[in-house]
Amino acid sequence: MRQSETIEATTPEISVARTAVASYFSEVKKALEVPSGKDRTLFDWDQHGWMLWVNKEAGLKKLVQTICSHHLLQAGGGWADLAAGSDPYLVHTWPEFQCYRDIMFYWKYFLCTDLRVFPKVNEFPPQSAYLRWQVVDEQKAFGCPPNRGKVFMVTGMSKERVAAKTCMA
Repeated sequence: MRQSETIEATTPEISVARTAVASYFSEVKKALEVPSGKDRTLFDWDQHGWMLWVNKEAGLKKLVQTICSHHLLQAGGGWADLAAGSDPYLVHTWPEFQCYRDIMFYWKYFLCTDLRVFPKVNEFPPQSAYLRWQVVDEQKAFGCPPNRGKVFMVTGMSKERVAAKTCMA
């Protein structure tokens, strides 16, 4: 959230949304006693070239696993499917998680300075802004030959992939 401290907020609603999202995740982490620290940053996608590596999301993994342990769910190796919504239990039980996860994604996405990652200027219907998350192999998401692991693939706004590895914000 430190990154969004200097973003230009053109309306009070944007500032309120930012504050609400930051407050939500801060309170959840505090209530569930999820440790903070450099290796526990939530939504650390931009630190790894926007590849959205599943295995590098230590903070999000810990948050999802802690939520699951407090509610007798088994996350195990499937924690990423819970966070992505592929396994609907987490996003069904805590619908605000999906909304806030997507808002966080958009905050970081809009901070990117590489124009290639944005869709072409167009009028979009509101429903195109909904993000769809999947956990897939790197090769399926980005089409590159080496397959170095699982990534979150996010689609929306008439784009095959919203985040692309070209964004090094």
